[in-house]
Amino acid sequence: MLRFHAWVYAESGYDGAILQINDGTWTTISNAVPGYPDDCEGTPCWTGSGWDSWNTYEVDLSAYMGDAVQVLWCFY
Repeated sequence: MLRFHAWVYAESGYDGAILQINDGTWTTISNAVPGYPDDCEGTPCWTGSGWDSWNTYEVDLSAYMGDAVQVLWCFY
C-alpha cells in the first residue's frame, strides 16, 4: 500500500496531477483513493482550487509485489 499526502491547487480542467508507475512501461495509476475527480483536457486527474487542505491518498500496489517499480507524481 502506498499512502501519501498532497495538496492540489490548479486551474480546473487544464492543469492537474496524476500518479504514474513504471514496471518497464509508464502507466497512469487508476486505483488511487480518492480517485481522480475531474479531467484535464481528456486525461483523468486531480485538479481544481477547491482543495483547501492536505488530502490523504492510498494506492494498492499489491499487483507489483516483488517487482522493482518507480512511482512518479506528474503535474501538468
